[in-house]
Amino acid sequence: MSWLIVKRKILKQLLAYGSTQADIDVAGVRLLVVPRSGTISPWSSKATEIAQRCGLSEVKRIERGIEYTLDVNEPLPASVQKLLHDRMTQTVFGRRC
Repeated sequence: MSWLIVKRKILKQLLAYGSTQADIDVAGVRLLVVPRSGTISPWSSKATEIAQRCGLSEVKRIERGIEYTLDVNEPLPASVQKLLHDRMTQTVFGRRC
């Protein structure tokens, strides 16, 4: 087995946590909540350190985001986005899908 395959397997195991969401095709608005640009979350610092200690020295940064898909027919009010993130530490990217 090549070293690259082993590293991918290690990374996949490290990133597997919590429940997995089945791929469901929902029409509506997709929102991605991620840390603000230029910031590194405590989660990222620890996840990156763990990956590097597991032999993944090529990993420079791991960050976590949350994806929401809202099944709506009307334009999404800005107040909804405000409820889904902390504007001091996070950014929301959205698009209709």
